[in-house]
Amino acid sequence: MASPDGELRFVNHAYARHYGREPGEMIGKSLFDFIPETNRPAAVDHLRMVCSVDHSVENENQVVLPNGQIRWMGWTNKAP
Repeated sequence: MASPDGELRFVNHAYARHYGREPGEMIGKSLFDFIPETNRPAAVDHLRMVCSVDHSVENENQVVLPNGQIRWMGWTNKAP
């Protein structure tokens, strides 16, 4: 779970494992640190939209893996 400004507040084991980390290592980090710089504006817009609706929203985003590879990841988000 991320705040509207992208701060990771909860990370499950599967998500952390995708980045080669433990959940506790990711808490407090910016979600945008794991997204290619050129894709960050779209991710910001996506989070803003998620926070404006009361239902879950599916989206695909590119992410940067620990080895530098860029991959697509499906997201399902809902504001608390």
